[in-house]
Amino acid sequence: MFPPMEYYSTCGLSEENTILKFGEDNVEENVIGLHVMGPSAGEVFQGFAVALRCGLIKQQLDTPVRLHPVCAQVLTNLTITQRATDAMMVRGNS
Repeated sequence: MFPPMEYYSTCGLSEENTILKFGEDNVEENVIGLHVMGPSAGEVFQGFAVALRCGLIKQQLDTPVRLHPVCAQVLTNLTITQRATDAMMVRGNS
């Protein structure tokens, strides 16, 4: 029997804790936390955890070789942060 599938995974700091630690004006390019909700979230995050350790920046998330269709591709399409009026929006997967 397979173990139950996880649907939420997190790595690094939340946006709120990032602002508390570094200040609102210092949250620009470096990615220091990612959170995802969806099937096999833990498996999706294995590569992103390594990328965070290596100093991932937002521009690198915007310009990958895209694998399609996969759950992780939504992390390469982020356009609005959690603190915007909408919780999160993504561009179309083109």
